[in-house]
Amino acid sequence: MESNSKKDKLYFYVAVVLFSALFVWWLYVQYLGASGSADFNIQGQAFAAAYGIVALWGGFVAFIVSRKWGFFSSLFGRSLLAFSIGLFLQEFGQIAYSYYIYFMKIDIPYPSIGDVGYFGSIFFYIYGAYLLLKLLSINTKGKSVLDKFLMFLMPLALLAASYFLFLKDHEYTPGISLTNFLDIGYPLLQCVYVSLAFASLVFQGPRIGGFMRKGVLMILVALVSQYVSDFTFLFKASRGTYVVGGVTDLLYLIAYFLMTLAIIELDLVFEKLKSGSITSNGGAGTGT
Repeated sequence: MESNSKKDKLYFYVAVVLFSALFVWWLYVQYLGASGSADFNIQGQAFAAAYGIVALWGGFVAFIVSRKWGFFSSLFGRSLLAFSIGLFLQEFGQIAYSYYIYFMKIDIPYPSIGDVGYFGSIFFYIYGAYLLLKLLSINTKGKSVLDKFLMFLMPLALLAASYFLFLKDHEYTPGISLTNFLDIGYPLLQCVYVSLAFASLVFQGPRIGGFMRKGVLMILVALVSQYVSDFTFLFKASRGTYVVGGVTDLLYLIAYFLMTLAIIELDLVFEKLKSGSITSNGGAGTGT
């Protein structure tokens, strides 16, 4: 147990160091660079190409922890593996975008190979959130009317916001096209993984109790942060106000960092459960 605890501390410290260094870099670009200048744009592009290392680290941690918990043979292992692949795909999209900027020296096309990563990650986040929901033995019995109302209100609110901000007055390309599919799919499908994570938090079943609440809450916050990042990018890009290395990229950095912390937290909780230091109902166990 001690060895695994040390590994989780290492995962945590590396994530904190990477995030802190990149955050300081972002502050430097924003407040010490000459906004709008060629140098500012170069620095912003460099930052945008680099911060995905946090997604890589989070994906690596999730992959290692998934192996420890049985990979495909357990719900928890598969859930973490799905989040791992989702993070890797996010970084794939970032690398593809950087390739267009640095090597091809062209504006990023849409759709592009980068959308294979960004759009593909949505499905793995959905699958990971679904498995987490299943793992928690969801039970709506005994839940208040308010809880149930919030459960249905969350996806409806997200769908409504996505529709009115991105789809209501959106100009589609003529006919059936990949562009139209992505324009609709991005904002709508991202609502799904947030709603599933919210359901995991609200409707945790009695079999597992409250000991996973913190970890699930962290997953929810990470997925909401990812949703907000994508939401902001789509909103700014649709209005021509997106700036490489700006606030939107900082939001992505925060989302990757929060997902990494959530994965580490869930691993620690399962270690405590395995060792018997906490029981399945969330209380203290007799193990050491």
